[in-house]
Amino acid sequence: SVYAFGQGTVLRRGDLRANDRGGAGARWRLSDQVALSGEVSYGTAGWGALGTVDYDPDADSHYYVGYKLDPDRAWSDTGSLLQGTDAGTVVAGVRRRLSDELSVFSESDLDLFGRNRSLGQTYGVSYQPTTAWTLTGGFESGQIRDDRIVGGVKASDFDRFALSTAATYKGED
Repeated sequence: SVYAFGQGTVLRRGDLRANDRGGAGARWRLSDQVALSGEVSYGTAGWGALGTVDYDPDADSHYYVGYKLDPDRAWSDTGSLLQGTDAGTVVAGVRRRLSDELSVFSESDLDLFGRNRSLGQTYGVSYQPTTAWTLTGGFESGQIRDDRIVGGVKASDFDRFALSTAATYKGED
C-alpha cells in the first residue's frame, strides 16, 4: 500500500519555528504477520525518514520496531547537511484495537546515536465514529540529556510535554 500525508503548524510560541511537512510512504507485506514500512518527508525543517519492521499477530494487535531520522534533530537550518553526530533514533511501538471504534497506542523513541541522549514516550487513543473518519488524541513525554559544554557551562537538560490531535479522512479509493 502507499500513502501521502501533510501537516501544518497552527500555533507556536517563543522561538519555536513552524513545522510544516508533507511526505509519502509505502508498506510491503512479506507474510500474513510481517511487513516492511517506510516513509520519507520534507518540510520547513528539512528531510525526514522512517523505516520499520511490523508484526501483526492478530487482527487487533500491531507491533513495530525501526529507525527514524527526525529533521528537527538531524539536519542543519538550511535543511541540507547532517549536523553533529546525530544519526536518528530507534523507535518501537504498539497499537491495540479495543473495539470496532476504539484503539490505543504507545510509542517509545530512544536516541542512542546523537550527542544529546533522549527518551520520548507517546500515548494515545483513536476513535473511529465512521469508516471514513478517525479522530486521534495523544500525549508525549520525554527527557533530553544534553552533555555539551557551551562557553564553559554545561548545556541544560530538559523535559518535554506535548499534546496532539488529528482528524483523518480515508475514502474508499
